[in-house]
Amino acid sequence: MSEASTKENIISEASSVFAKYGYRKANLDDIAARLSKGKSFIYYYFKNKEAVFRAVLLREAEQLTNALEEVRSSNKTACHKLKSFVLVKVKTLREIANYYNSVKDDYFREKGFFKKIRMETEGQELLIVREIFKEGISSGEFKSIDFEWAAESFLTALKGFELPLLRKASFENIEKRADELLNLLFYGIVNNTKSGKDSVNDRAKDGEAL
Repeated sequence: MSEASTKENIISEASSVFAKYGYRKANLDDIAARLSKGKSFIYYYFKNKEAVFRAVLLREAEQLTNALEEVRSSNKTACHKLKSFVLVKVKTLREIANYYNSVKDDYFREKGFFKKIRMETEGQELLIVREIFKEGISSGEFKSIDFEWAAESFLTALKGFELPLLRKASFENIEKRADELLNLLFYGIVNNTKSGKDSVNDRAKDGEAL
């Protein structure tokens, strides 16, 4: 097995261990046991537990970014993409337990390695949302606005209720809340709004379920 494959295997097992016990309670012995190896085996590839956890978070952050990039590159309307962005982000955060738990945990907010990973991830999210707004403006779906400001405002609003949404057990409720957020944000942005009863869901219809 190559070194890259071995490290990936360690990261995969470590991801399960950290998700089960949390960063503080998990230890390298737990990870080594899942690999049927001694702790020294892990030290050969990683400096310490924090280095292993950093690798786990990097992989999960990449998973999140890739999922959101798929939304951006899809053949959908801009409104549909923005709603999908919200739903896909919440769904993916639920799947990447270590990154999600770190976002919620005050302990990691001042940790340099996590702050860097989160800043880079949020930077990628901003680029993705900017492109969606640019598409919407170019197609005439959105008014001609400052797309950079719009993207930053959108992500700021999303961050405000992201964690409350993640605590909800029902994904259907999350979809309803996402639609409500987009309706609130978009009535000053979307062209040709007929009435206050229009919904982002109606304007995003393209014949496929989200």
